[in-house]
Amino acid sequence: MDRFSTPGTLDPSHSSTMQQPSQVFRWLGRFAPAFCLNGNQVSIITEPAAYYEFLESSMKTFTRRAVLSALYLGTGRLEQNLVSALQNRCSELKKSATPFNVHFLLDYQRGSRGSKNSRTILLPLLQENAERVKLSLFHTPNLRGIWKTHVPERWNEIVGLLHMKVCVFDDNVLITGANLSDQYFTNRQDRYVLIKNVPELANFFEELVQGVAGASFTVNAQDEVGLSSDTAAHPYLGSKEDFIEHAKDSVRRAYSMYPPTQRFAAGPDVSIDNADTWIYPLVQMKHFDVLKDEKATEEILSSVPEDTHIHLASGYFNLTRSYRRLILTQPQAHYSILMASPQTNGFFGAEGASSAVPAMYVQIAKTFFKHIQRHAQQHRVKLYEYYRDGWTYHVKGLWATLPGQQNPALTLVGSPNFGYRSVNRDIEAQIAVVTENADLQKRLAEERDRLFHDGRYITDETFESEHHQVPWSVRLSWRWIKNFF
Repeated sequence: MDRFSTPGTLDPSHSSTMQQPSQVFRWLGRFAPAFCLNGNQVSIITEPAAYYEFLESSMKTFTRRAVLSALYLGTGRLEQNLVSALQNRCSELKKSATPFNVHFLLDYQRGSRGSKNSRTILLPLLQENAERVKLSLFHTPNLRGIWKTHVPERWNEIVGLLHMKVCVFDDNVLITGANLSDQYFTNRQDRYVLIKNVPELANFFEELVQGVAGASFTVNAQDEVGLSSDTAAHPYLGSKEDFIEHAKDSVRRAYSMYPPTQRFAAGPDVSIDNADTWIYPLVQMKHFDVLKDEKATEEILSSVPEDTHIHLASGYFNLTRSYRRLILTQPQAHYSILMASPQTNGFFGAEGASSAVPAMYVQIAKTFFKHIQRHAQQHRVKLYEYYRDGWTYHVKGLWATLPGQQNPALTLVGSPNFGYRSVNRDIEAQIAVVTENADLQKRLAEERDRLFHDGRYITDETFESEHHQVPWSVRLSWRWIKNFF
């Protein structure tokens, strides 16, 4: 069984002419501010259980703010433990008269699904701390009219979602692709990057969450849903254009305070001049004309130096036409792409129409595999399927290793899957981490290698196996359906 291999080691003859990562990727400043820090402020969490332990510990110890954005909060025992930890911490802070705030930003549809949902599990926290805890629910403006009235619960989520996953505890920021749900705490693999003691970056993401919340519903202690303010526009009643204009003003607030081309010292012990690591927040909200993530990703794919090796991961592999074209036609980079095997797809074993979703992704992968062959790019673009017995795969991100080097100098980490809905339908956020810190580069390589170790090299024979058979109904419909996934 073929496994992925790392790029070659550094050739000393090239070291004197090699560009520094900060120069190679300096153009990222056109799309986002640069938060300057040291690599030792960045920690890489590797397993779901450690992700949960971080959340629980942070909820028990934060002193000023806890800001969490995710698709939804689950309703199981582990999630209830987190809410209980927050309740206890809020009680402690109130007794000590310490000012604090807690803010959850979730998706309206996903967070309201079923009789027991994100809203109901958070209701006791809201009731006990009405002045200090806020719950915001984003509702896409595209779900309106007949879509709103006739598309059933769960299926209405394909129209568009809040998909941004970020947690701020005081001055620590966790960026991830994982939701706040039990499977993401146990056996669903994702990525999790913690940036510690970065007040300016924490402020940026709090402002971003507040900006989206300004275009969202607010839930009160009686579980009543209302607009965020008297001047807010309604997302699906009235004029869509009015809502979008209101939302644009609200969500751009963070970038008005931290504008692109500007550089900020992200921690108390680092200056702009002595930093060795730079973080660029990239946001995608196409319906609000915020395209920073899409444009930055296209630039990475099209402008990296010759012989760069890019490792790309997607839990739901469905590249946009632009990303696909750049990968196949820009010859300067080599690619290793890791996607879910059918057995590790989150929809594997589902009932009803959802059971066909893994087959749709098989068809998408097979079509891209054939495009690689048609363009004679097999030597340059290699595909892998993640398989880990008893696990599902939700990893997304990118690692770029510059020519002649062993370890990545850049990574993208966050919520986007590089697919149609990430670019066109959902609200997404990730960060570009550019680093010259040798230890952080080594840890990024270890993260990459650990994930790709469970990748099986895709060949023609892969698509002949039992789990890769695609029903005729999917073969007929996938080209239309993929636009919603």
